[in-house]
Amino acid sequence: MASTAQAKAELYDKIADVRALVHNHIDQLQELMARAEGHSQQFVTLTTRLDGMEACSVTRFTEMEAPLDNHFGKFTQDLRGML
Repeated sequence: MASTAQAKAELYDKIADVRALVHNHIDQLQELMARAEGHSQQFVTLTTRLDGMEACSVTRFTEMEAPLDNHFGKFTQDLRGML
């Protein structure tokens, strides 16, 4: 009986750890999305001002792609490590 209670407690602890990890990554994702929104507004301004200069707009888009890819890669790795 004690081992069942202990196993249940360990499971609840693991669930709490996963929940905390998910919430942490949600917070990080919200920060990235806020930054992306700022970059999006800057992107519109740049493309309006720099008519025909596609290299600048592509660079701005690429700058936001990498942090998002890194975030989801790290999230997946962290989640796999916990399970």
